Amino acid sequence: MLSLDPLSDVETNFTRRVVLEQTTRADDRTHREPRKLKIAYLSEPGSCIVSLGDTKVLAQCSAHICEPKPTRPNEGRLAIQFDVSPVAASLQDSRTMEYRVGIGRLLDRVIRDSECVDLENLCLVAGERAWEVRVDVVLMNLGGNVAECASIASVAALAHFKRPEVTIVGKEMTVHPVTEHEPVPLHIYHYPYCLSFAFFEVMDTEKQAEEDEKGDAPSQTETILVDPSFEEEACCDGILIVGVNSHEEVCALQQRGSVLTADQIELCIKLACSRAKLITDTIKRQLASKSGTDIDTIDPESDQKEEGSRSNK
Repeated sequence: MLSLDPLSDVETNFTRRVVLEQTTRADDRTHREPRKLKIAYLSEPGSCIVSLGDTKVLAQCSAHICEPKPTRPNEGRLAIQFDVSPVAASLQDSRTMEYRVGIGRLLDRVIRDSECVDLENLCLVAGERAWEVRVDVVLMNLGGNVAECASIASVAALAHFKRPEVTIVGKEMTVHPVTEHEPVPLHIYHYPYCLSFAFFEVMDTEKQAEEDEKGDAPSQTETILVDPSFEEEACCDGILIVGVNSHEEVCALQQRGSVLTADQIELCIKLACSRAKLITDTIKRQLASKSGTDIDTIDPESDQKEEGSRSNK
């Protein structure tokens, strides 16, 4: 079980030294190489388990009929609830509560607020009845980059979900069991994800000697890590989360820690767009296969080669 407690000095120094002094990370990945992604659909539509390295997330969709919002009488509703399993971290820790709230708000911004789901298609009777689709996302194991894993699980579950068919005759509404009528899939406009990058500041020693003579501030460069692990997140100098879809549309940006340049942000967006396309293709291919319980895997080596070739151009 992993907790949200900070790393010890020994763990911090080791992780930073590996990142800044070697070309590979502690888990043998290169700086631009993500961990292996696995998506397992369960037998119930709208349920899946997504693993990103040691991080594991369960997502499950459900739907019930509610009253539309007064401000949007022609639309249904989409709600995303993020929680942390006691197996993943201690719920008594106040930082865990902040973690739950922070990830939940980020999922709302990137998935719900980006309007990736056609909410008008969920309306049954304008101003009176509509479907509310709820996505329950549970962190089962904490291994770093939870936002990315949770967003992939949420989108994969929505793409897999089907709501019951409804028949309306006059003022009578009938919700048909899935055993009698074919359920209806959601209409999804795009597939957005939260893709994370960790930054480590490294001193430019060559320029520092010159600037020491001039009395200028020391020069620093940034080492960028794709898909940071728990240890890398805990001791990095900054995190950038890019909310992006496969159409290369940026839905959100969230940054904490060190200040980034425009070029660094553009590079992260470029890498995120490439990865978003790969994840979307994997989800669509797996859904089209109708395999249900098969696990499809993204090869991190091919992903890293594609991203590396683009960034070198």
